[in-house]
Amino acid sequence: MPAKRKSRSRVKEGPKEETSPLEDGPPPVSKEALHTSNENPEAMKSSTEAKTRRSTVKQKKRSVSLWCITGIVAALVLLCACFANFLWSSGDVFPCHCCKAPGVIRSAVVSRVFGFTGLHLQDADYSAVEEQLKCLSACGKLVKLDTPFDGVGSFMQRLQNDAKSAMCVVWVVQDLAVIKGVDNSLKELLEDNTLRGDPILREGARGLFVLLSNMTREGLKELLPHRVVHQLSTVSLRAGEARR
Repeated sequence: MPAKRKSRSRVKEGPKEETSPLEDGPPPVSKEALHTSNENPEAMKSSTEAKTRRSTVKQKKRSVSLWCITGIVAALVLLCACFANFLWSSGDVFPCHCCKAPGVIRSAVVSRVFGFTGLHLQDADYSAVEEQLKCLSACGKLVKLDTPFDGVGSFMQRLQNDAKSAMCVVWVVQDLAVIKGVDNSLKELLEDNTLRGDPILREGARGLFVLLSNMTREGLKELLPHRVVHQLSTVSLRAGEARR
């Protein structure tokens, strides 16, 4: 009898497991990483230096821009100051601008000078000064000093009180005995607008300190310190001529 062939049993194969593409090999490398890995150290150093230079240039540009802005602001401030000065010089906003009547005293009051001016007025009395400065009441004040001062402290307090509420003040002294006790301080007052270092007039204000005396300048030096007389302009109300 023929030998029986052994039957080969077929083993059923199950479904093949699908593998993920990520499991088939190493992860893909990005172009940037590949480019970086291929760079040599010298190239990387050059790249770093280039970035540093770009950063430095940006900082310099910012600094230049800041200086430009500062310059523009300074120019605007200067322009405003010049414009304000122009307004002052126009006469419309000058402290004593309201006094436009003719006269020697009026000319001294409206002089384009801030601070104090000393005036030695001859051939005049207080009523004559009042007559010429009637116009002053609209923008300033006329003050007669007739009580002797016992010291610089009381003198300073009186002048500061008079100047506190006005931008244009004219003080008149008819009797030199009123200022005899404080005559040395007049030089500081007329030069610096201060007494003992304290300001008298407000900033931008105008003051006129008038001594009424028919004495000559040389005669005035017999009663007042020479350095004080040198600060006074001598004017004759009749002649209308000034002498220093």
